[in-house]
Amino acid sequence: MRVAVVYFSQEVQGKLAAIAKAYGEGLSGQGHDVVVINGLKDEANLFIYDYLVLGAEPVSVFSGRIDNSVQHCLKNLGQIDGKVAYAFLLRKGLWAFRSLQLWMRWLESCGLMLMLSDIVVRPSEARLFGRRLNIYH
Repeated sequence: MRVAVVYFSQEVQGKLAAIAKAYGEGLSGQGHDVVVINGLKDEANLFIYDYLVLGAEPVSVFSGRIDNSVQHCLKNLGQIDGKVAYAFLLRKGLWAFRSLQLWMRWLESCGLMLMLSDIVVRPSEARLFGRRLNIYH
C-alpha cells in the first residue's frame, strides 16, 4: 500500500520530523511503500497515496491551537476527500488532548476519514505505533 507520512513543521530536522520518520520506518517494516513529506516545505500530491499519516504540533506550550499555515498547506497538497487517515500530534504543553481534538476535527472537516489518532512524545513510540498500525481497510 502507498502511504504518505505528512508532518507540518518549519524545522527540517526537528523533533516532529524525527517522529514522522519513525512512523515511516515502522510502516515500511510492514512492507508498505512509504514516503515522508514535510507539508510546509515539500511539494507533493497526496491524491496518489492510499493512506495518510498526518502529524502536527501545537504552536506553543500554553496554546492548544495548531498554526493556521498548516491548514492552508494541507489544502494545497492535492485532493484528499475520502482518504483514510491516521492523525498524530507531538505532545507539547498542558493542552495535548485538546490540541488533538482540534487537529482531528479540522482534518475531518477537510473530508478525511480518521481511523485512529495518538499523542506522541518520542520517535521510539512512533516507530512502535507504525509497526502496529493496521492500515488495511
